[in-house]
Amino acid sequence: MKQLEQYYRPDTELTRIVHELCDPALDFERHRDQVNELVLNLVIKYLAKYLQVDSRDPNSISSGISAKKSNKGPDFDNMLQGLLSGRTDTASLANLETTGINSLIDIRATSSIVKEIIFNQRYTKTDTFVGVDLGCGTGILSLASAIAAKRREVQAIVIAGFDINENLVREARNTLEDTISGVRFNLQAVDLESGSFWRNMTLPLSQWISETIGFITPPIGIEQKDGIPRVEIQENIESIASLILSSGSDPFPEILAITVRDRPQFVSDVQRGSTAMFPDIINDRYRPNNEQSTLSLTTARNTKHIPLNRVGEEFHQYESPATDGSRRW
Repeated sequence: MKQLEQYYRPDTELTRIVHELCDPALDFERHRDQVNELVLNLVIKYLAKYLQVDSRDPNSISSGISAKKSNKGPDFDNMLQGLLSGRTDTASLANLETTGINSLIDIRATSSIVKEIIFNQRYTKTDTFVGVDLGCGTGILSLASAIAAKRREVQAIVIAGFDINENLVREARNTLEDTISGVRFNLQAVDLESGSFWRNMTLPLSQWISETIGFITPPIGIEQKDGIPRVEIQENIESIASLILSSGSDPFPEILAITVRDRPQFVSDVQRGSTAMFPDIINDRYRPNNEQSTLSLTTARNTKHIPLNRVGEEFHQYESPATDGSRRW
């Protein structure tokens, strides 16, 4: 295993790591080790910046996470349990500011998803890149989306990010704007289940990212009715509370349904390759009776579908900084 001190660059600024990853000449197959180490450095340094801890000591992330959780109210799992049991409603999530870091602390899994977003080309290149991050949390996947656009030398880059907590959105916006230039970040605090985030979104989408990327989605069917795709969620979400908490299932499958409802062309845009979706709408995640969520990893020759409980395996040869040991991927 490669020890932390062998690959981590404590004295290199985060902006420098971003600049190196934006280089179109950097190839994720030919420069595999270099790419993996850059992505790991990006994730660790961004999280340190967001948590306002010393990035020269990556293990300080653990204390930063603990401080964030102790200062920002109830634990996410407790809040989710209350939401699903009917004791609380969705609006209560607006007071929860730790949800954005809960899924990031598995550094290897986060690095795999960040790497896939940065190096994917499963969308049509246009003069304007528009990325949507639904449940943007800390903003790290919004950053990955912006780097992906920079790699393709797009003229104008717009990243729209949405989350329910106003303070979370403000912190993410400030961190992103201080990390990468030449990108317009439009981050807003909204209730994702309302669908209001689509009102002013008229440009074609280059990338769609959902906060539920790391969960198992209850079976979802997509069918055409009068030429319009419709999403049917085939399980009542309240009936699977124990499954959600024990296996990391998707507590908010309605976000996909709202997307398809308000942008009827979304399914065909993904299927014909004009919009990249994470995970892809055409992989096993969205097939009826599916039991395992997957992440599509694209290479120059083919696409592999990796079960999410194995995401991060390519980074297992690297020692990870200390965190509190929680996992949500």
